[in-house]
Amino acid sequence: MGPSAIDQDIIDLLRQRVRTVETAIDRDLVVAAGPIYEGLARQLHDALRGLATGRRKGVTVLLETDGGIVEVAERMAEMIRARYEHVEFLILGSAMSAGTILTMSGNRIVMDDYAALGPIDPQVQRGDVLVPAQSYIAQYERLIERAARGVLTDAEFALIQSFDPAELHSFEQATQLSVALLKTWLAEHKFRDWDKTEASGRTVTRKMREDRAEAIARDLANHEKWHSHSRALSRNTLREALRLRIDDFETLHAAAEDELRRLHRGSLEYGQRMQFISFVLTRDGLAR
Repeated sequence: MGPSAIDQDIIDLLRQRVRTVETAIDRDLVVAAGPIYEGLARQLHDALRGLATGRRKGVTVLLETDGGIVEVAERMAEMIRARYEHVEFLILGSAMSAGTILTMSGNRIVMDDYAALGPIDPQVQRGDVLVPAQSYIAQYERLIERAARGVLTDAEFALIQSFDPAELHSFEQATQLSVALLKTWLAEHKFRDWDKTEASGRTVTRKMREDRAEAIARDLANHEKWHSHSRALSRNTLREALRLRIDDFETLHAAAEDELRRLHRGSLEYGQRMQFISFVLTRDGLAR
């Protein structure tokens, strides 16, 4: 069953707002919202295929997500980069965990003062739920340390028996993949035009780009530094703690600021009312 007349009117209004923004910023615009699971990746694929006609060289991805699976983020990044020369991620709400990883595949990251990224503690499947990999590993290491000191309680001893070595290995691999992706993406895309150091004016080498990218990746993956999988990292925190360049939304997109805020709010409210798990909106329509 297709959307009702009222729903179609709302979709048409959202699509028109997308077109208005695209004219103002001279880039394609993709709004993607929801957990980074297979469903969102499929919706993104369908939406990008629909933009084949009249595609611009650059795209702005307005992303809203609480995170998800790192391998799916990798596939989504590959889909976007296969079609666009310049990729900008715009965050007006949150892009956490795997969403942060996806954001790091862009040439440019744009945030407003409310927006947040998060630590890249990947979520991995354990039974029917997703758990933060590094939190799981940190708990195991804490129990091992207590066992070595001979201070385990009976409850902790029972808990340590429940840890599966194969799961621990897969969790470690997920963390390593997250760091590897950020190291590659930042060096190849975000730091592509970094030619001179700001302080001394030295010529920036490929190794310098890779070393800087790895340092940022390992900082974002440092569970002890951020303490919480859900820690919200503002643009100022990202700049000051990681020395990562984040562009100000209010400055970069001043001409389209109001329309982008209305689009962001309106699309999320419509998705929530319709109880969509995830969706992708473009000028061509809504994939859900």
